Amino acid sequence: MITVDGFENKFWTFPGGERSVKLTPQTPSSFPIKIRMDFKNSDDLVDMMLAVNALRHWYGSDVAIELTVPYFPFSRQDRVMTDGESFGLQVVVDMIKMCNFVGVTTWDIHSDVAGAMFPAGVFVNISQEDIWANEIAGNMISGKTVLVSPDAGALKKIYKVAKQTGLDAVEAKKVRDVATGQIVKTEIAIGQLVGVDTAIIIDDICDGGRTFIELAQVIRNRGFTGKLILCVTHGIFSKGLDAFIDFNAIYTQNNINNVDIDAFNNRG
Repeated sequence: MITVDGFENKFWTFPGGERSVKLTPQTPSSFPIKIRMDFKNSDDLVDMMLAVNALRHWYGSDVAIELTVPYFPFSRQDRVMTDGESFGLQVVVDMIKMCNFVGVTTWDIHSDVAGAMFPAGVFVNISQEDIWANEIAGNMISGKTVLVSPDAGALKKIYKVAKQTGLDAVEAKKVRDVATGQIVKTEIAIGQLVGVDTAIIIDDICDGGRTFIELAQVIRNRGFTGKLILCVTHGIFSKGLDAFIDFNAIYTQNNINNVDIDAFNNRG
């Protein structure tokens, strides 16, 4: 979904499959004009470029426009893994750069690769610690509390959150089949949770949630009876929340598919 500050936006699809937009001003324009892309599918990238084109035809080619894109699309496709695959992140960055934004802001991006692709001073990533540290410190600490990294890739960010909150960090590990990419084993040193009242698993993205569901099962099966919380910056939750039964609560800053997290957290 695309929103443009100060404008009503009407997007539609022609019978031939082409997208189009009509912008109608609602308030006097202020500059830079701010566009927000709440990404749900690839149509949003085309809609973003159409909105930029409409603004430049209206105000001139040099009008200053800023983009906020909380979930940076294709950031999990940050390299070519095998011959014949695309470098999806590069494609999206090139599309965004074509719009000549004066600033691009995202939240807790999955891959640092994107930042290096933009001109200096244009790209801003609001870090995981800036997003979560205050909320965790103010609302989630109960008794002895630790942070849990779901895998090695998340550990670097977790340590920064731990430093700001004063909490200890625990590392879990997942083992993948390199041929299929499937998780075959989840491991955690359960001794690190002895005496812990609250364990908070943090990561940037939850898609279907298998990583977190299997980790929660391992933690519970090893005898942990404390409060188990999941914090994900971007909640896709493509398979819903039914399988997250081992968690006491789930929190996200970007509920992409608008799943009913309140109902989950307040279930009997």
